[in-house]
Parts: sequence; structure tokens; C-alpha cells
Amino acid sequence: MLWKVWQLVAVAFAICALVFIEILDWHGRFDVIEKRWPTLWAAMNNRAARLLLIVIAIAFLSKDFHDAIAVRAPPVARLPPPPVPQIISGGQQEMRQTAAGSEQLKITALFRGYSRETNNLRRAEWLVLSNKIVTPVTLLMSCNRELASAKLSSEASRVAFTGETKISATQWELSMSAPVWGPTAPLSAVAEYSGEEEIYCTFTSR
Repeated sequence: MLWKVWQLVAVAFAICALVFIEILDWHGRFDVIEKRWPTLWAAMNNRAARLLLIVIAIAFLSKDFHDAIAVRAPPVARLPPPPVPQIISGGQQEMRQTAAGSEQLKITALFRGYSRETNNLRRAEWLVLSNKIVTPVTLLMSCNRELASAKLSSEASRVAFTGETKISATQWELSMSAPVWGPTAPLSAVAEYSGEEEIYCTFTSR
């Protein structure tokens, strides 16, 4: 850019010099040069050459001026496409539910084991995980055995406002209004049933 500016200045100076010589020639001021330096006078007095140089200089100056003020096209940014999201499955049980316009909910239930209650019922417990914060919580617990009871509690807080509703012999609706359920606040689900057979349960959000 700086070189172009100097180039424009040099061309403009040459044009001004040629014009100045032309003006002096019009007023007859080259008498001294004509007498003392006839060779130089012959070169300077070549009117056709002077006019040609003026036209060429003006043409170059016009082109350089046009290039200097020309607005360059803005650069085009080429961004790579975003990576395709991948969902990696893990845990003993996963169920995905998609709500319109919301993040996909993923529920993972990890079986903790069995224990014997005093009323001769077998107790099974799960750790229920969520990939996002949910409140209030309403889960449908569906098992392959007839349940005597089922309940929900929070692993993050000793105080939880929960409720249990029996839907059928093998299904219970478990609810919790507080605290929240999320990635750092899992739930504990417990089912009590009679018999020694193994129990399998799933959890779906309602």
C-alpha cells in the first residue's frame, strides 16, 4: 500500500513538471536555455514527445488511483461442519425419551442388590441416574414380580417429598417434588416382594 502511494506521488510530480515546462514554453522563457544549451533545448522543445509523456503519465496515474481506492472483496470464512453428536450407552438399563423441543432424557438404573426385611419380604434396590436435572419427578416402575411396596428417595438429601401410587400388581408410580433429580443428585428406588426369585424392573419418566 505504501509503495503505491509513493508511485502516485512520483507520477503526479512528473506530470506537474511537464505541465510547468509547457507553461514556460508558452511564455517564451526558454530563451536562455536555447542560447546556452541547444541540445537540451532541442529535447525540451519536442512538443509531441512532451504531450505523449503527459498522456501516458495521466493514464498510469488514473489506473493506480483506481486500484488504490478499489474496495477488495471481503474474505470468505470456511468453517468445518460441526461433529455429529453420539450417545454412548452404559449401565444395566437405559431408556431414552424425547420431549418435543427439549433435551433428550436418559435414565440409567443400576441394580444394587437384595436384602431381607423383618416382614419376610425380599427387598431389591436400584440407583437411578439421570443425564439432566428433572423436577418434579414422576417415574413408572414396572417389574416382573408382584410388588408389596415401592418407594423413592434422594441420594443427595435425607429430606425428600415423595409419593407412591400402586398402578397394578407389578407397576407403581413413584413421585418426588423435592429435591431435584439430576446427574449429581441420583435417586434410590426400593421394591419389596415375596419369594426368592430374581426381580427385574424398569423405570420410565411420566
